Amino acid sequence: MKQTLLLLFISIFFSKNLYSVAFKVSPVYFNKRIDNNDGYQEFTYTNVGEYPKRYKIEVVPNKGQIEGMEKWVEIYPKILTVPAKSESTVKILIKAPKGVPEGDYSFVLIPKPLKLPILGEKNGEISLAPSVEVAVNLEFKGFVGELGNPSEKIKILKAIKNKDSNGKIKLEISLKNELQREIPLRIEATSKSGKTKIYNLIGRASPGETLNKNIDITKYKNIDEINIIKVYDAAYNKVILEGIIK
Repeated sequence: MKQTLLLLFISIFFSKNLYSVAFKVSPVYFNKRIDNNDGYQEFTYTNVGEYPKRYKIEVVPNKGQIEGMEKWVEIYPKILTVPAKSESTVKILIKAPKGVPEGDYSFVLIPKPLKLPILGEKNGEISLAPSVEVAVNLEFKGFVGELGNPSEKIKILKAIKNKDSNGKIKLEISLKNELQREIPLRIEATSKSGKTKIYNLIGRASPGETLNKNIDITKYKNIDEINIIKVYDAAYNKVILEGIIK
């Protein structure tokens, strides 16, 4: 399932929640193994504005605590043009050299806005498309080594349905990451018949972190039948465990 995140035109590092009025990026995570053949990902940039956008795609080191992998990143294209009300794709390939220690690695992706000439509709004159000259820094992580089996190291601490004081039905989820690496987690809540399915990206869980989320499911049909939860490794779109919703 395609996940998107709206991004603000301000200079920030991607963490768990971002917002935007300018464009969308999908997916919002990398989190793949980079010492085998898994280190490939396509990122879709969707321009929701009225004018075309152009970006220079750069990779720079992350100044945080995690080791960098920016030297191993290959990007195509490095200049990305996204037409108005349309989308374009950036392809990223990462291959760690042999002998690199196991663990999480990171890099920062910066799509720097470029001025883009446009042809005027009335007089045919060429002008510059309106733009905000601010870069958005996106931090992505990958990993080297096995670093644990997600099916064994991701725990469902809570999966229950509750009605709040306003009469809304909430699905309360708590997931714990016991892996030695970060992992993006997505859930699918469903009924035994499979007629009703609820998808939600819970977030990126750091090693040892517990993610908690309340999901409003009031609008869905057959809520009483929703009793199965599937937890996905969102980076690989793979079910890693199932549980019962109480």
